Amino acid sequence: MPYLSRSGPRGSASRGTRYDDESAIFADQPRRGFTLIELLVVIAIIAVLIALLLPAVQQAREAARRSQCKNNLKQLGLAMHNYHDTHSTFPPGGLGDRLWSGPSTAATNRAGWMQMILPYIDQAPLYNQISPYMSKWNTSADLYSPWNWPGAGTIIPTLMCPSDPAGPKVHQSPSGVRSFQGNYVASSGSTPFSPGTGTQSGTVMNGVFYQMSSTRMRDLVDGSSSTLLVSELILQPDRSTTLGTNGQDWRGWYWDNFGGTIYFSTEFPPNTDQVDQIISCVNTALSPCAAIPNGTSGRIVLYSRSYHTGGVQVTLADGSVRFISQSLNRTLFQYLGSRNDGNVIGDF
Repeated sequence: MPYLSRSGPRGSASRGTRYDDESAIFADQPRRGFTLIELLVVIAIIAVLIALLLPAVQQAREAARRSQCKNNLKQLGLAMHNYHDTHSTFPPGGLGDRLWSGPSTAATNRAGWMQMILPYIDQAPLYNQISPYMSKWNTSADLYSPWNWPGAGTIIPTLMCPSDPAGPKVHQSPSGVRSFQGNYVASSGSTPFSPGTGTQSGTVMNGVFYQMSSTRMRDLVDGSSSTLLVSELILQPDRSTTLGTNGQDWRGWYWDNFGGTIYFSTEFPPNTDQVDQIISCVNTALSPCAAIPNGTSGRIVLYSRSYHTGGVQVTLADGSVRFISQSLNRTLFQYLGSRNDGNVIGDF
């Protein structure tokens, strides 16, 4: 066979012929792809992996939300302590002298503990905005009804539990005025409102916060590590602007302490199936309630609830944050709500 140069025309032609032959050989081989069965198997494997991964992702997200909620409660505890350091007392639960209040006396100021600690939770501008209204007793609705105060619709992240799908909630009154509602409420003690004088006055309670309260650290006879300050509350979206069970839900309404909207009781353990009783609420299986008539002499009570599995997070008077199981003994939870019952509390 004659020698074919790689650079010459004959060599180029010969090399091209050889490559064409190789291409023809490979072209004769069958091309392989995915069969339908193989594709379905791959899809099934991916689906199984996703099904295994999703719960882990959801648990991680809930852990992050629960951690943020814990941090919020810690900030509230620090705010309460800073207020106490400044004024030698914890903030009053409510500024009015009774729960049921009309436009006539000091009872008309329906602000509460939340407004008092605003400077201590990085909300000093909002506090400065409303402070001119807080010290006035007047029959004018823009004074005794805090939802009419400027800034009432401001959303405050520190007062929101990220696990609650209803948040952030901004209440809208029948007149269209908007005001913020949050997930954290203060402990009024182990009983419903109100053993005080007058119709539902809410002025004599065994917890740290109640109407016109002025509780000092020395009043916590049971010890600061055995007395509750703040706990969680589940929010319910309003169904309309109409008052009543099927209308507005007032639980956690900081801008109108009318009928105990900013307190909770330790009468029953967390996430109890006992109904909350308040002037206006939306009844659900997760957060049962019964609306009661305005000015009633019956029970007014809210219970501690959360979306965290198995219980709620709380802030104790020593500033620590604890997770309280919903299976906690009822009597022990009542002890935690009282500041001076003298009962010894073990591990919880």
